[in-house]
Amino acid sequence: MIPGSSFGPLGMYPQVFKKDSDLLDAADELPLREASLYLGNFEAFRLITREMTPNDGMLHLAALLALPKFVKWLLKIHNPNHKAEEFDNMVPLACVCASKPHPWCKIANEESDWKDRQKDTMHLLAGVTSAEWRYRNMTILHWAMENGLGTAKAMVKALDIRHDPERDEKYLYMDRDGIEYSPQQYVMKVWDADEKEKNALISCLEGATLKSRYFKRILPNKGDQPSGYHGLPPSYARAWEVHQTSLLRADAAYRDEFTRAIGEHYKFIYPI
Repeated sequence: MIPGSSFGPLGMYPQVFKKDSDLLDAADELPLREASLYLGNFEAFRLITREMTPNDGMLHLAALLALPKFVKWLLKIHNPNHKAEEFDNMVPLACVCASKPHPWCKIANEESDWKDRQKDTMHLLAGVTSAEWRYRNMTILHWAMENGLGTAKAMVKALDIRHDPERDEKYLYMDRDGIEYSPQQYVMKVWDADEKEKNALISCLEGATLKSRYFKRILPNKGDQPSGYHGLPPSYARAWEVHQTSLLRADAAYRDEFTRAIGEHYKFIYPI
């Protein structure tokens, strides 16, 4: 064990999830295993860790610190889809989205730049993480957006969205009114960023061949679509196409009837 007072920089432990357990006190003692992880000393961590307890938070912490060597090794026994309560029910891939560079992660910083480590960690976890995970209706892609443009662009690459045949369904976001947004529409209508960043991310998403979609999964007799809706699923698209055609026909029939009525009116007033 190492006294907390002898490991002062660890008092800066990232308070990403605002949990009391995230704070290290000078009076606390830090196990050698955790100390080696915080420093990014993989060889020491591997030698010290003779036994591992599955899903004890170590994989999440390694992801949060963007330590790909640790993550690759810990994946041998830890579940990448485990939602850890101490990390606000995040999965490890979500933790790496919230990663920030830390000067006290000394050895890891000397070996590799933090941005490169974050990207490498994302790639390790993206292929083994279920797309079903949600955080406040956000997919992992939307959660990456919440952590900035660079993180979002890195996630697009890590998920290999361009080559995912289910990409146009998998990354839809639904708001409280039941409106669904493709990532591009989410960026335009929901994402809190300046126009330059929005345009940059939209360009990245279009490069991944994602289709623009904005709609409700609702039939014509059950409610209305939002203004400018598009990209409906095929079954709904057909129903709305029939509905719109019937409205146009009804409108045309009304105009014809109105025209005939006006004609009859003028014939009565001004007989030939």
